[in-house]
Amino acid sequence: MYIPKHFIMSDVQEIKELILNYPLAQIFYQVDGQLQCEAIPTIVDWKSGDLGCIEGHISRSNPLAEQGAIDVLATYRGRSYYVSPSLYRRKAIDGKVVPTWNFEVLQISGTFTVVESSDWLMQHLETFTRQMEKDQENPWSVSDAPSQFTTQIMKGITGFKIQIHDIQAKKKMSQNRSEDDQKRIFDAHH
Repeated sequence: MYIPKHFIMSDVQEIKELILNYPLAQIFYQVDGQLQCEAIPTIVDWKSGDLGCIEGHISRSNPLAEQGAIDVLATYRGRSYYVSPSLYRRKAIDGKVVPTWNFEVLQISGTFTVVESSDWLMQHLETFTRQMEKDQENPWSVSDAPSQFTTQIMKGITGFKIQIHDIQAKKKMSQNRSEDDQKRIFDAHH
């Protein structure tokens, strides 16, 4: 990914928060030379390996579940919005301004593997649910569903891990603009 120096997101906590707040990954992989992409909500175990491990679950009928150990690229998109030239002070001075787009994006490469353990899958589902339900007034828990129902649902899904090999993070939030322009843009979008 092309990342100019002033748009590099290097703060590890900021990267973690982006995935926590925007957990829907786009996972790219190849099957018979054809590029595929799956949108899958995920969580990350940052203590696994050097860089962490993405975890998720998918339908057993998903072609990704049949791939074995393969290299994948997972992308996450954080905040994203259009920036109108009318927000720049310079527009009134000489009109030499153009629109742009502000955004945060991560590209994470790693090795995808299926996890067949039903114990691991149950633990993953409980952790995943706790994380996704944390802001709910009355959080739902996996144990709220009848155990026979949960067992039946689990037969149709499988867990997966993506051991992270590399993280590239880009935060283009008008850092290359004046402080006044940055404030005007921030105020317009918050």
